[in-house]
Amino acid sequence: MAARMNLPLLDNLLPDGLEFGTALLVEFAPESCWYEVSFTLAAQALRQGVRCEYHDLSHSPTEIRRGMADFGFDVPRLEKEDVIRIIDDYTAQVGFKKPEASRETSLRVADWSILASQKMKASSESDKRRVHIDDNTSILSRYNKENEILDYWRTRLIPLSRSLEQVMLHSLVKGVHSEPFINQLESWHDGIIDIKTAEVEKGLEHYMRIRTMRRKDYDSKWRRLELRDNGEVVIAD
Repeated sequence: MAARMNLPLLDNLLPDGLEFGTALLVEFAPESCWYEVSFTLAAQALRQGVRCEYHDLSHSPTEIRRGMADFGFDVPRLEKEDVIRIIDDYTAQVGFKKPEASRETSLRVADWSILASQKMKASSESDKRRVHIDDNTSILSRYNKENEILDYWRTRLIPLSRSLEQVMLHSLVKGVHSEPFINQLESWHDGIIDIKTAEVEKGLEHYMRIRTMRRKDYDSKWRRLELRDNGEVVIAD
């Protein structure tokens, strides 16, 4: 497998593509189209034969499966073949179990740290070179102190992404975290993507930019986004 991949949504912003083992931080406005962007990136990776993990923290597994099915994927088959993994940390929050849930865990990063250590020591080839997307990593701040999250990121999650050569996209809602917390997380990631919404005369428009990307040529201009009928996001300009 190639050491990098090109996702059509990011092609104009990252002409050299994304290297496996890259950790990205997405900072999105709450009214933005980040969720649609996340589905689009996952779908574009799958179309290139790259396996995906979608980590749901604020959406049910049913919503994730429905969203991927809208792109034309046979989700049950791809889950059975371990091409798509839905990592469910939503069901545990709402206090009930369903057969659809792929795991039941606490939302404490101290517990996640143990799981990450085990995965680094006993990972398989099927764990490597995946695209891993968090729908809303900010949810963790409801269950953990900021310093606990930072320690987990620095000592477990970033090393895990390097070890497994995964492209990881972690996502934070703008305006809900302290500045020192944000600054620390930004310093540990290879790139930062901003997604916002702007009020214009005809209504709301959505925009995306790459604010920074280490060791890569990138375009930092804001690009307007459009949403297609199937939920796929494209760059309009």
